[in-house]
Amino acid sequence: MSLQLRDVGLISYADIEFNGLTIIAGENDTGKSTVGKTMFSIIKAFSRYEQDFNEDKKRTIFNTLDNIFFKLRRLSDNEILDIRDEFYPPKLMKELELHLDLMNVEAIENTLNYRIYLIEKSNLNESDKNLIINRIEELKSKMVGLSEKKDYIKRALKLAFMSEFGQEVSNKFSNQKAVVKYNEGLDSILEVTIEQNNLKDLTYNNLLYFNDVTYIETPLVLQMYDLISRSSAFLEDEEISPGSIRRVRGIARPTVPFHMKDIINKMANSLYYNELDETDDNIKQLVNSINNIINGEVSFDKKKRDFLYRKKFGEKYVNVKSTNVATGVKAFSILQLLLKADILNERSLLIIDEPEIHLHPKWQVEYCKIIVEIVERGIPVLVTSHSPYILQALKVFSSKSDVKSKTNFYFAEREPEGTGSVVYNVNNDLNKVFKKLSDPLQNLVWE
Repeated sequence: MSLQLRDVGLISYADIEFNGLTIIAGENDTGKSTVGKTMFSIIKAFSRYEQDFNEDKKRTIFNTLDNIFFKLRRLSDNEILDIRDEFYPPKLMKELELHLDLMNVEAIENTLNYRIYLIEKSNLNESDKNLIINRIEELKSKMVGLSEKKDYIKRALKLAFMSEFGQEVSNKFSNQKAVVKYNEGLDSILEVTIEQNNLKDLTYNNLLYFNDVTYIETPLVLQMYDLISRSSAFLEDEEISPGSIRRVRGIARPTVPFHMKDIINKMANSLYYNELDETDDNIKQLVNSINNIINGEVSFDKKKRDFLYRKKFGEKYVNVKSTNVATGVKAFSILQLLLKADILNERSLLIIDEPEIHLHPKWQVEYCKIIVEIVERGIPVLVTSHSPYILQALKVFSSKSDVKSKTNFYFAEREPEGTGSVVYNVNNDLNKVFKKLSDPLQNLVWE
């Protein structure tokens, strides 16, 4: 999988592959987070559009089936009584719904063509035959046609970009249109053109390999469950406008980026984790490794609507509220909770934005060890960072693991004229990146 960006956010140009472990290093304000937010927007938009599209399409299909059935029921021909059961809406809908969910176009056409055959060989007059057959043909077109999907995708992408970027998707320093391209192998899956922050053109060819994505922006999200869960997000309610506050039953509801609502809900699902169930032993091993690092475990308390840190203290354990937990502990706990929620898999991209911010160098190294172990389980991960510790640790641990060939390093660097940044592969030139990130400390040492 690869993502190409042109004049998006702070980025003038980027071409990035997602094969396993992807690392984007660079100084602050070079557009590293733009890549993560774009991937999150694309994957979530496709997930949302499918939900909306299928719900609307199924509603339309059932209404059409209902119309055909009652048309037949009003006819008095005895032969119609024999075939009417083949048009009974709940029964036929169940059959069509199965084919629709599997995107089996041939099965859809065969099912409806058989009903056309039944009408053609019946004793109905030509006028009634044509009317019913035309309606079946219209239904077939609605079910197998793909053109109307474009509107759903476009709407979902618009909401996703609004959620993650506000109304600032286009590069402010460029007069060029913003372009987003997503490819899988040799197949072009999606291409979006954005002009002055408005989504203009969209072409797509297929579904995405990724069916979910999780974005970790800050460990502080762990102590914000109640606030975030009561807030609105654009992908949940398309009527919200940027910066607006909605009132539900008299209560003001601020808007938050969708990635915050997404991750808080996923972490809350960790309460169903049971060490004795059939959870993958590799996942249990990772959860226990994090327990050992933070000397305890975080779990969600549904009644208190909070994540509690069960800290080992000598031979005893004490519960600590999330607001009183060290931010570094929170950083590890989020990974632990996501693993326990059992939502990370080979088709779910995990994005981690600058994990070093709240971690001591020692824990930065431990955190990277966990990341590489997660990737070894087949879970794709994107990490952005400006820490030489993170970069070096990921380099060392990935090179000693099975993911060495699936690890790619990129560098986000401002263009000389200062109008944007470029993101390019540095697999063969990591020393340049280490030097760039380490120079400030070296300069201090030699002053």
